[in-house]
Amino acid sequence: MVMFRYYRQLLEQVDKWTAEMVQRYKAHLTCRKGCDMCCQRKFSVSAVEAYNIAALFRQLPAALQRAVHKPKSSCAFLVNGACSVYAARPVVCRTYGLPSLHRNEKADAEISWCELNFTNVGDDFAFQADGIIDIDTLNAKLAGVNTLFMKESGSDQERIPMDEIPKLDPGILQRRD
Repeated sequence: MVMFRYYRQLLEQVDKWTAEMVQRYKAHLTCRKGCDMCCQRKFSVSAVEAYNIAALFRQLPAALQRAVHKPKSSCAFLVNGACSVYAARPVVCRTYGLPSLHRNEKADAEISWCELNFTNVGDDFAFQADGIIDIDTLNAKLAGVNTLFMKESGSDQERIPMDEIPKLDPGILQRRD
């Protein structure tokens, strides 16, 4: 779909980075199917991510769709400890747990990662600059892609809670020229 072209290009870049980082840090990562600590919260995503997830959700088997609709305190798409829309997961889910650079309220740079990762490193361990995701820059790119999507689709929602995605109207994806 044309409306997703820039988003899918961004995902290709993100997936390339994360694959390189997983390869580099595999001895220090505990992330895998069944580890769902990062999914134990509710959050929202950009409109482009939400509609991308919605498109995949509509292709899931009915039983899996019903499981997603059940109220829960975790991510709506977490079913039996696994992501039911893994192929369409948002950027935050693709990057979470890996070393990420972000700026705090004081504009100080901080590096963070999942607390379950990097537990077996010594005090002298340091991340190399090319082994860290700059989350602020990535989020700026995602915001630009989302702005384009909103303009093309006519969506007026910049962010959409994950548990509202199954209820999205797919009609917005039918571009009217």
